[in-house]
Amino acid sequence: MEQQLEFACAHFHWTVNDWSQVVWTDESLFELGKPVTQKQVWQTPEKKFDLDSMAVNHQSVEVSVAANCEELTLMEDGAPIHTALASQQWSQDHQIQKFAWPSSSPDLNPIENLWYKMKFVITNLFNPKTMNKLRKAIHIIWDTMPFNPLEALLVSMPARMQMVVDKNGAPTQW
Repeated sequence: MEQQLEFACAHFHWTVNDWSQVVWTDESLFELGKPVTQKQVWQTPEKKFDLDSMAVNHQSVEVSVAANCEELTLMEDGAPIHTALASQQWSQDHQIQKFAWPSSSPDLNPIENLWYKMKFVITNLFNPKTMNKLRKAIHIIWDTMPFNPLEALLVSMPARMQMVVDKNGAPTQW
């Protein structure tokens, strides 16, 4: 809770425009036979998902996304792919500016809301029964989203910071 509160206090003054200068990253598991809830596919907003690059893993597909921005400030959570030595070295070699993101803070990452919405649509509109249909549903949903689905979610960032401060660093409704 202390990390979340420190982070919120340090970014309390940030505007939606400030938040729009962040490259957001996250991953999520989409599973068959469950309320769709993490296989790794890196993708930028300009590209479409390549269905061939989505690998099957125990009847699930994990999708990772890096979204946004012209100036590069990278948001990475504590996922192993971000903390791996090769990833850290690449970021250092390319002088990538990173956030000191608080651990265990999914409520601060607006992409989490995007995953929830995608899973809801997949479960309620597509209800896929095979991995191929699940991959296609992910592809269709991503392709039909506005160019930058994070724009609307970024509007919530000042309120997220306020709520973390109000709750003294405790988890929020987000």
